[in-house]
Amino acid sequence: MAGSERGRIAHRKRRSLNQMQGDSGEGLVAAAFPRQWLTRKISADFGIDLHVEVFDWTDESRRSADTLGEHLFVQVKSRATSTFRTITLHERRNVSKYGPKQASGGESAQIEVLPCVLDVDEILTVEAMGNATPVLLCVATMDTGLIYYVCLNDYISRVLLPSNPDFASQRTATIHVPTQNVLDRDDASITYLWLLARRSKLYSAFNTFNYQHNEILYLLDDLDHYRHEIATGPSPLPDHILAMVEHFLSSNLRLDIWRPVDRGGWFVLHHAQARFVALRELLPSYRQPLDDMQMIMAGIEIQTTFATAANLSRIYEESVREWHLPTWYSHLVSKPQ
Repeated sequence: MAGSERGRIAHRKRRSLNQMQGDSGEGLVAAAFPRQWLTRKISADFGIDLHVEVFDWTDESRRSADTLGEHLFVQVKSRATSTFRTITLHERRNVSKYGPKQASGGESAQIEVLPCVLDVDEILTVEAMGNATPVLLCVATMDTGLIYYVCLNDYISRVLLPSNPDFASQRTATIHVPTQNVLDRDDASITYLWLLARRSKLYSAFNTFNYQHNEILYLLDDLDHYRHEIATGPSPLPDHILAMVEHFLSSNLRLDIWRPVDRGGWFVLHHAQARFVALRELLPSYRQPLDDMQMIMAGIEIQTTFATAANLSRIYEESVREWHLPTWYSHLVSKPQ
């Protein structure tokens, strides 16, 4: 027997300290989500560690919960000790339109963050998944028991790319996780994660609303032609216009995006839903004879209702996707009033 084999000390299968720390971090993260949510460990780890499926209680007794068909993916990083730093945020214009250029003479503010170094291949994987599939980076700090989070999809497009467009040529990149983002199912801020998990449903609805608004604009061209060339006196709206509007309203009001989540939702949605409900209630009156001015007003009401819904995607893109990021806008909206 060779000397190296004779001198080898036999041992059983071992878990490294990093493995133990990682498992502990995943356990902390899973326990921090709402109790009725289902967290699954992804065994083949290619940068995504957990799949979270959102459930909500069926009634006030909280004895059972139904799945909402809403999902989050989670990348977990564990830290034995917490090392925080302070970064400076500069006032800037919307990076989706203007890039990272700071506002001339703008203000600045400082916030505390927890730096987390990620391999660039992990970041590129999340970027490739697109914005409709939310991936949450959760950093579990073993010394404090606290978990800090940031939406990686939004961080990449709103922070990393504007500040470092060549990050893909690096081996690693540092993500600055705001320390005000603490994952705690008993804190009101958990509402943000309910909304984040609903993103794929929202994006689907936004696409539908934009399609419908374009079709409504074509319909209103027909209505103008009808008013000027066909109608000879008070008349109801044409049947094909009423049929399309009624069909759009029926399908839109069935969407799951209107359902309130556990402790809140996105208030802008409630306004759009109310507009749809109000228009549905007006439809019987549009089947009655209308004079020319009443027909014009009916067309305006239909157009503005669907324009309000089509505008949701713009508001979401400009506002919601910057929530809870280390950016100037997020700092402004999170400040106590």
